[in-house]
Amino acid sequence: MTKLYYDGDSHSCMLPRGQTQTTGHVIADRLGYELEHYGFIGKSPAQIIRSSVRYSFEDVPCFMAIGIGVINRLEWFSEEVPDIPNKPAEYKRWQEEDSINSLQIFDASRETQQLFHWQYMEANLLFSLIQLHDYLLHNGKNFIIHNLGSDIRVDKDFVFSNNIYDEIKCRPRFINMFENSLHSQMKEKNMKPWDFDEHSWHGHPDEQGHLMYADCLMEHIDV
Repeated sequence: MTKLYYDGDSHSCMLPRGQTQTTGHVIADRLGYELEHYGFIGKSPAQIIRSSVRYSFEDVPCFMAIGIGVINRLEWFSEEVPDIPNKPAEYKRWQEEDSINSLQIFDASRETQQLFHWQYMEANLLFSLIQLHDYLLHNGKNFIIHNLGSDIRVDKDFVFSNNIYDEIKCRPRFINMFENSLHSQMKEKNMKPWDFDEHSWHGHPDEQGHLMYADCLMEHIDV
């Protein structure tokens, strides 16, 4: 059976108690594909990119829906492998990634926070995503890359990002980097995150939010 590779951070998988159906589940069901859900809480953009490349090494028929969530995450390697609780069979992760830990700016020391320059991190991610996009295209993979976070801001006065926005725009497999991100659509449609009281509009969609987002992505999936 053809597989659906679905990836992202907590916005791809974190649901309120009693709910189970994410965007990945909905799309896989509509396509009649077997879901392989590689998203997990705290996954950094760098992990998502590496995970997607690792999956592309597998010689299996698949469609890849690669979601980028929270951008301002750094990471480090640790010899301590985390204790990962039992999870549904469709949720996967690479053992090679188990020793990677993510760091967000609000968990960093004052000195380390200097590493989180938002314009640099956004532009650097876009450069990395172009490399991922062109690598997958070169190897004949069918995929989209979409934005599970918020709309990425365009600041053409920031020299480091010169021309990168135009390069993203001219690649149609990028879906919603600069507009119509998951969170901008949730806000536009007044679909409040289920944990709105804790995270405001940066929170996580419930099953209805995932269904709405699946409808959006399906318009760009050509299989």
